Amino acid sequence: MQTVEDKWQSIDLRSNEFAKRMERGLRPAPGSSLAKDDELTDPGQISHTIARLFAVSVDSLLTVTAVRLGANVSPTYGSYTLVRTVFEAAGTGLWLLSGTVDRNERIRRSLQYDRQDCYDEAKTLDTLHRLRKGRGQGTTDLPDRNAKKTECRDQLREVAGRRAIDPGTFEGRLVISSVLTEVGNEYGFPSLILAWQMCSAHAHGRRWAFLNTLNLEVISEAGEGVVTIRATSDPEKIVDLVTQACALVGLLLQAFDKRATNHTPANAS
Repeated sequence: MQTVEDKWQSIDLRSNEFAKRMERGLRPAPGSSLAKDDELTDPGQISHTIARLFAVSVDSLLTVTAVRLGANVSPTYGSYTLVRTVFEAAGTGLWLLSGTVDRNERIRRSLQYDRQDCYDEAKTLDTLHRLRKGRGQGTTDLPDRNAKKTECRDQLREVAGRRAIDPGTFEGRLVISSVLTEVGNEYGFPSLILAWQMCSAHAHGRRWAFLNTLNLEVISEAGEGVVTIRATSDPEKIVDLVTQACALVGLLLQAFDKRATNHTPANAS
């Protein structure tokens, strides 16, 4: 049976393998299924999105292992937020590459992802404009908010039109919990949504996560019903979560390689 340290060493080894692959790049082979998806989703090619999500996942894994093995630090909360990032990024990538849906559905999902990206960018621009005006500063150097919204909407609808995809099917909000539930069901990973919920709870400072997932020690009492508690992370819980996150990134890479490979025989007509 592996010890906690053995598990961390395995995670470190796998994470560095992912990093080497990231450096080589993720590119679909000509004639592959993913290359065709890219052609149909240009300029928002699906493979570009996957490469970015893979990079986010790997970078977060490398960070959590560097903190634990390099600095020999066991953060109480920080590891949960990094693992949450891996779950969301790798999970979204698997959702986009799903092998159980047809090409139109993959493109629809890509459009929904890109639409959420556009919406978030527009909200950020709204905030920047408001802050600048509140400080008496000019906004002429910032992109026009309404023009950006219109440009993005028209671009996505043009891509959708290539496959007669109804804009009403992708112009709603992308809900990450729904994405991870679908991924968990498809890949036989039913605990994914629970693991993500636990990590998200710590990222938001939720009481239930504090009370149920950390090691709590009473170090002093200040009166009836009032105590001071030292909270530390549970080594087994953390390493198991990171192991699950590492496995999810591995699944993402497998899914990419399968879809990015041209499986047509070289001598096929």
